[in-house]
Amino acid sequence: MKILRYDISSGKYNINCITYEPEVCACQFAVICLHGFGGDKESSAIKCLAQAITDNGGAVVAFDFASHGKSEADEKYLTVENCVSDAKAVYAYAKNKYSKVDFFATSFGAYILINMLKSADFKGIKAIFRSPAVKMENTFLSPICNLTSAELKKQGVVECGFERKMRLGYDFWEDLKEHSIFDAEFENNALMIYGDRDDVVSVEDMKAFARSRDNIKVKVIEGADHRYKGNGQLEKAIEAAVEFLIS
Repeated sequence: MKILRYDISSGKYNINCITYEPEVCACQFAVICLHGFGGDKESSAIKCLAQAITDNGGAVVAFDFASHGKSEADEKYLTVENCVSDAKAVYAYAKNKYSKVDFFATSFGAYILINMLKSADFKGIKAIFRSPAVKMENTFLSPICNLTSAELKKQGVVECGFERKMRLGYDFWEDLKEHSIFDAEFENNALMIYGDRDDVVSVEDMKAFARSRDNIKVKVIEGADHRYKGNGQLEKAIEAAVEFLIS
C-alpha cells in the first residue's frame, strides 16, 4: 500500500494527517480513524486496519488530535470542540475524494466520534467503537490521572500521555463532563468491539451503553485488555471491523 502524508487547516492550526491507499486501484470508500487518548494516527491498530482495508480496495485516513502525535497544536487546543471540529474537517476532505466514508474510533476517539454523530449531518455513516470511553470523564480521573475530581481541582494540572506528554487539569475534565456521551442519541449503525478484560474503560459501562441502543452490535474479544496485546486479539478485532464495514 502507498502512504500519503499531508496537513489540513483547522482554521486554528494544521491537522497532521496520513492516508493509506492500495498501490494501484482507485478507492471507492474510506475509513477515517480516530485514535485514543495519548495515542496517535500511526497506532498499531490503525496500521493493522489500514492493511486490511487496502487489501479490500479501500483507503484509511487518520489524523492526530491536538497535542498528540505530530500535531503542531499544544494542550490549550485539546478541547472536545476542537477534536470534533477536526474530525469534521477530515471527514469533509475524505468526502470530496471517496464516494463512501465510515469511521473506526478507539477509546477517547470513540467518545469524540459519538459527540460528532449527535449531529443530524452524519446519518448513513457506519461507526466502529473500539473499547469506547463511554464515560470519558471518569476514565480521565482514573486510571489516567488516578485522582478524584476534588484532588484534580486542588492539584491544578497533571502530566499524562505516553511518548508525548501533556499537562492537563480540572478545566479539561470539566470539558469532558460537559460533553458526556453516555445518554447521547444517534441513528448510525455501529459496532462496538471490546475486550472482556479491559483495564481502562469499565466493561459494565460499555455493556450498558450498547444494551440501551438497538443500532449497536457488539463483538467481545475474550481475554483482551484495553490494548489487545494478547496473541491474535487485535487481529480478531480488525477482522470483525472489516466484516462490518464492507458488508
